[in-house]
Amino acid sequence: MKIEEFISNPIESFIKAERYVNDGSRSNINNTTSENTRPLSGTISFAAKIFRFNDKVTVEEFGNMPCWSIPKDCIVVHPDMVENEFISPNISEKPLDIIVVPTASGRTVFNLTNKTFIKLAYTEILGRIPRHMTKEKIQSSCEVTNILKRIIDENKVNQRFSIFREDYGKIAYLPLGNVMYELGVLFRESSPYPYIDECESLIPFFSLFSKEYIPGTDRTPCIEQDEPLIIQLFKKQTLPLAVFLIDNILKPLFHTYFDALIFGGIELEAHAQNMLLTINKDFQIKRIVCRDLESAGRDIPLMQHFNIQYNDIASGYKYNTHKIKNCGEKYDSYHRTHSFMFDFKLGEYIVSPIINCICNYNNDVDRDNLLTQIKDFNQQFINKLPSGFFPPEWCDYEDRVWNEGEKKEYNWHKNPKYRHVQGDV
Repeated sequence: MKIEEFISNPIESFIKAERYVNDGSRSNINNTTSENTRPLSGTISFAAKIFRFNDKVTVEEFGNMPCWSIPKDCIVVHPDMVENEFISPNISEKPLDIIVVPTASGRTVFNLTNKTFIKLAYTEILGRIPRHMTKEKIQSSCEVTNILKRIIDENKVNQRFSIFREDYGKIAYLPLGNVMYELGVLFRESSPYPYIDECESLIPFFSLFSKEYIPGTDRTPCIEQDEPLIIQLFKKQTLPLAVFLIDNILKPLFHTYFDALIFGGIELEAHAQNMLLTINKDFQIKRIVCRDLESAGRDIPLMQHFNIQYNDIASGYKYNTHKIKNCGEKYDSYHRTHSFMFDFKLGEYIVSPIINCICNYNNDVDRDNLLTQIKDFNQQFINKLPSGFFPPEWCDYEDRVWNEGEKKEYNWHKNPKYRHVQGDV
């Protein structure tokens, strides 16, 4: 893929990059949706279903209704769920179609008419885990969005910090025996907030270092490959390669991660699918964009430490607080989460692949010097956090499917790559 495509056709190129300039998860787990709706399909678009339910079903709205939405008593469902045993008995009339385009995620689609992302109601496993959208997940997404919007409006964050607002969702409560099954849908804006007048093109972080793949295949690379987008972008600059990487990409990325954490108490799930950058018509990097705010964590002790205002809701989802360490665990879940989100999700899904790509392109780049610069830069933010915020080691977990409610097993490693440990500074 050519970097120039993002300037000439911003929306079409963004969708192309999402779907086909995407190496997929580092886990190589490819659980996805049906053939015609999966991200790598050759299908340009498909029809999601707008369901109106019978009078046994209650539909509840959350957050700030966007200028475009669906009827109040309806939700949008992935077509794979039409025959679902929870859903089909409760439909009152024939579903309406809404034409959507697949993105990098099997259930998150883009409606070209209204320029809105929709995280469709879906109940099955995608990637490693089930993707059932519950009330608490929607509440958490709205709360995270509101907190990040507030610190943007208060000018607390760096100039490149931006988000896709994700502060409106709906839940249909379906009768299932003696309980109500929560079937949710979440809406996401496609213009980064804060809104600006300048034209920007969006590039997912994973596309910076991924190959291009043939549509309709199981990730078969195109025979002719352009240089990685990050290399093409570098060639549009006047800076040395290492300076471009550090100053224009990695420092703004880390700065954005820590601004969300320190000013908002929000722990971004900043892996390569959830972070984007924008470029202008001159190929200058303008902003870092955080998306999928439903997956971000809320660090309650940190919010209390920094006197950050928050609503104490959705305590069963991404609500990180102090808990007693379980038998056999090396670190408690509160501190483990800090490492997992920073060292593993941000470090191993974005930073390591980018550095590898740059060093493969130019063997003269001093990798050790890059790592030192990154650690030194990040230390200014870590100094602001409570003592012992990060454990002295870093963690990951096994690349396999984790069932809902299953206890995950974490692996611990010495020498975090992108931060100093106590005694190193």
